[in-house]
Amino acid sequence: MFLSYNLSNLIKFSLFINSKDIVYCPVSFKDLTFEALNPNYEETVRGAAECLAQSFAGVEVDGVHISEPMVNALNLSVVDMYEFVYGYLNVIAKQNLCYVAKDLLSGKVVGAIACENFNPDEELPVLEGNIAPINIAFDFLSELDARLVRTIEHKTGTKIRGDEYVHGFMSGATLKDRKRFVIIKLVECLIIDAYNKGYKGIFVEATNPKSVKMSSEYCGFHQVYDIYGEPILGKYAEHPVFNSIPKEIATECCILYRPLNFELDI
Repeated sequence: MFLSYNLSNLIKFSLFINSKDIVYCPVSFKDLTFEALNPNYEETVRGAAECLAQSFAGVEVDGVHISEPMVNALNLSVVDMYEFVYGYLNVIAKQNLCYVAKDLLSGKVVGAIACENFNPDEELPVLEGNIAPINIAFDFLSELDARLVRTIEHKTGTKIRGDEYVHGFMSGATLKDRKRFVIIKLVECLIIDAYNKGYKGIFVEATNPKSVKMSSEYCGFHQVYDIYGEPILGKYAEHPVFNSIPKEIATECCILYRPLNFELDI
């Protein structure tokens, strides 16, 4: 099941993006539904928060513990991540840029992506208590985002304002199999929806090689180079906290971009 759009929107989208420009999810899901996260459905919001918290803090897949490297370096538990994600979703879900995958029979959320309308002038919140370590990640990522803003403004000759770009912040799935394809399908929903809403592009901070591979090979994202021709990325080895991330897991976090208006690609 896919997001519902009227025929004119789908025709408009097909005229903009053809098969060589975006790779649709190669797997079909007869047992799942995909939909925008309704901020008024408390059970679904909590389900999305649980899904993302588990995905980032760690899930067991075939006896292997899989977690997001930066979250692992910050020693954040599933409980800590749930507190953060639930609060975050309650702030941004009303922007209608978050999506969930649900099991058709149980209604349980098994996949989610949390995205927001990017505002370059918005100040980052200062988190306290058990989730205070996330401030370290915010500072690290905000430096990359600032470089992206300068790059876009330099290449386009215009100042970035709100309601122009989507920031893809978190994605995760808790199925034992098809995890990446669930996320790809959710990103596909976002791409079509963001295009129809008039956004220029979507950017993400890819924190590990698997994220880079999935985003670039399946979802049409590409790396961004700044005004000096350097890739916009942060090396974990040069950070006082994230240097604890094993090199075999990940070495850097990089900005990836998916244009929705190819005349304004960066």
